[in-house]
Amino acid sequence: MYGINSKLVMERKLSINLYIGEHHFPLTVTSKEEEVLREATRLLNDRLKSWQGEAKYDTLPKDKLMAGAALTVIANLLEQNQIAGKDKIEQNLEEIRIILEDCLLED
Repeated sequence: MYGINSKLVMERKLSINLYIGEHHFPLTVTSKEEEVLREATRLLNDRLKSWQGEAKYDTLPKDKLMAGAALTVIANLLEQNQIAGKDKIEQNLEEIRIILEDCLLED
């Protein structure tokens, strides 16, 4: 009767400051969002730093450099997600094969 309805309880918001390249992004997020955003920021900044050291990217405007870095980071994450999805499907198929094999052996 006096229990807390988890849907009604709001998660506490945090004010954070993220820096991507030379750009400042003040955000208000949940603690779960903070973890993901900080990791995304780290990945993007790492890619930007590696590209800034390459001569072929020296002439690009910073906004294009940032867009290209973001595109490659996202593409890599999507590729990893697809590979993980395929691994999970293969694991599920193997489990189904074992169950079917066991059923056939029982008959």
